[in-house]
Amino acid sequence: MNKKSEKPERLEDILASLPADDPERRLLEALFADESFSHEDAQAMLPDYVTDELLGLPVSERYPRLHRHLLHCPICADMYANMIRDLTEEVPIPPVIPQPDLSFLPVPVSSRLNALLGDVRSTTRQALEAIVAAGWPQFQDEVGMVLRVFFRQIDQFGDGFVLQPHAARAMGFGPGEAHLSQRMALAIHKTLMALKKTYEGREEVDAERLMAEAKAAMEDAAQDAGLSDKEKERFIEAYLDWFAKEMGVS
Repeated sequence: MNKKSEKPERLEDILASLPADDPERRLLEALFADESFSHEDAQAMLPDYVTDELLGLPVSERYPRLHRHLLHCPICADMYANMIRDLTEEVPIPPVIPQPDLSFLPVPVSSRLNALLGDVRSTTRQALEAIVAAGWPQFQDEVGMVLRVFFRQIDQFGDGFVLQPHAARAMGFGPGEAHLSQRMALAIHKTLMALKKTYEGREEVDAERLMAEAKAAMEDAAQDAGLSDKEKERFIEAYLDWFAKEMGVS
């Protein structure tokens, strides 16, 4: 009994002492199966074995027992072959149907407006940057900081709060209480919120009426934000010009 059990132990010792690519080792592995390595062991390791083989890694060194098992087990060898075939078969590429370039078609005013009103804070940033660049270039370096402070206040009160009566005073944006850039940010934001309340989700928008209502909203917002008559005139001119371009209105 002892002699019978010593033979595989000696064989395993010999195999362990030989390099993976040694001809003697490969011959022994081909002649003698490893009965202690089960189908379950082999099938659990097969996915990693196949993956590494496809990556060009030395699987006979990484998985010596599984490699040897595959030489003697037709069931696991067949599973291995199927996995290799499934992973290396070319997947048919569906045909790409060319799409017509319709960029030359005009974008409806309603689509442009809904895009602007979909993210009021981002639009407020774009508008303030454009207005400051057009009329107050000396304030351009301050826009980022001004907006951070402004949006921090909006976070406390809520976007819709700007539509409340005397919102500017409550937020500390009255005449002489805030920098001109801050007051313009409030006027821009308030105008957009007013337009959003009226137009959000509309599929059809009359451009002429929209521009008239936008101008009226700008005037009210500029007044509430504490802009002087001169500041208000320049602000509305720059704001209307930017808004018309965004709406595609000449």
